[in-house]
Amino acid sequence: MPVKIKPTAYTIVKENYRLGAYCFTAAFLFIAGQDFKKE
Repeated sequence: MPVKIKPTAYTIVKENYRLGAYCFTAAFLFIAGQDFKKE
């Protein structure tokens, strides 16, 4: 059982990390764009 749960949890973490990195990049670009517009 633990052998099956481990890869599943790893996959979920990997997917969440990918999604988190995408959201972080999008937010960073949005904030950078706002700062660029101000000046």
